[in-house]
Amino acid sequence: PRSTLFPYTTLFRSPDFTLALPAGASFPPEVVFDAAGGLIFVANRHVWRYPPPIGPGAPPQIVSPALAVAFGGRPALDSRGNLYVASYQSASEESFVYVVDAPFQAQVSRIGREMKTSRGLAMPELLAVDRSSSPNHLYVVDAYNRVLGWRDAEGFANGAPADLTLVGTNPGGPGIPGSCFGASASQFCPYGFFTRGGLAVDSRGNLWMADVGNNRVLEFDRPFENDGVADRVLGQWGSFTSRDCNLGGVSARSLCLPGPWPSTATTGCT
Repeated sequence: PRSTLFPYTTLFRSPDFTLALPAGASFPPEVVFDAAGGLIFVANRHVWRYPPPIGPGAPPQIVSPALAVAFGGRPALDSRGNLYVASYQSASEESFVYVVDAPFQAQVSRIGREMKTSRGLAMPELLAVDRSSSPNHLYVVDAYNRVLGWRDAEGFANGAPADLTLVGTNPGGPGIPGSCFGASASQFCPYGFFTRGGLAVDSRGNLWMADVGNNRVLEFDRPFENDGVADRVLGQWGSFTSRDCNLGGVSARSLCLPGPWPSTATTGCT
């Protein structure tokens, strides 16, 4: 149903059922569906899975040995079922993307923070895997508001430097994430002060980004094959240079801070 007061706002409804978390899990984990319809997440030094069909009272199952490190964050799966998780706890702690190869019986591999280099990551929390490509591409956003891309996701797990960098808007120096300074088709800021946007790849290999700092969503046509400049914009009435919150008023063509709210992180765009 639509609200008569806010015609473009969908009213909230109660969930059909809830799923119990493992004992000791301090926060609801972020999840991803596997090819069979199972729900995968990481908690308490294990990979867990709710097996299908998922319904009321379904218990999660441990599907990995105890992992060498405790981590959590936004997960993604590649076409082979390997699990990628972007994780950081605070600006003062090291940042990694962790990789657990299917069927999750081996220990994790990871790439870490080496300042602002093609190998390094600063507080990553967004990632996406292009499962339409062969080999699968991996995209990661970090606090420098850049997108790092690896042509071969498994090469990333072995510590390879990024093959593609979309630089965004961040002029900050090493170790100093900067702020948003305007918008264009090649300038973006997905790493918000309170929110983290989203990153996804569609079935054609196009990259979609919630550009939180500029109140819009951008789409990039197959970045490894094209110029890395956004080809479509949502939320700004078709303009690549405007960045207002709800430009022209709340409507089906406007956006304001598109991303989950709130976030525990406190560094990024303002």
